[in-house]
Order: sequence, then structure tokens, then C-alpha cells
Amino acid sequence: MIIKLNTSEITDYNSISKVSETWLGGWFGGELETTFILKDYMFIGATNGMHIVGLQDEFNPIYTSSFTHSTGCDPVVVEGNTAYITVRGGNTGGAD
Repeated sequence: MIIKLNTSEITDYNSISKVSETWLGGWFGGELETTFILKDYMFIGATNGMHIVGLQDEFNPIYTSSFTHSTGCDPVVVEGNTAYITVRGGNTGGAD
């Protein structure tokens, strides 16, 4: 699956422009389902786990880490220093 993150400059809403594109597919697999941004990180819930992308340079996101598991649907949410994922099955997301 090809997954691309486009980054745009929106400071001037009369002149919005694409600044960069980052191909995420090389960093991790699975189908992306949810994203959650907290401070300088984007947490991505996917069918194969949770992936973390660093946003310290907002125009050049970088792969930081992953927690992988067997196939399942995987929403993610973050509070403080803890990321929560829920793996549910019995549907098109994966495992029973």
C-alpha cells in the first residue's frame, strides 16, 4: 500500500501551498485507520500496530518507532506519556 503524507504551509490562507510529501509506506505496513497528534508526535493506528512519527520539523516528519501486533483494527489515542491502542476483531479489520 502506498501511503503519502502531504505537508502544506497554511500561515496565509490566501496562499496555501504544498511544502513537502513524505512516503510513509516504507516506514511501516498495514492499513492506516486513525491518527492522533500530541505535541511533536503523530501516533498512527494501523491494522498491524501503532506507529509514531516525529513532527519536530513539521515540514519533514521522521519515523520514530512502532509497536506491531497480529492483524486487527487498531484505533489509537494518547494521554500524557501513555498511548492506548485497542485491537478489535470479528470484522474486516482482522483477527477474531
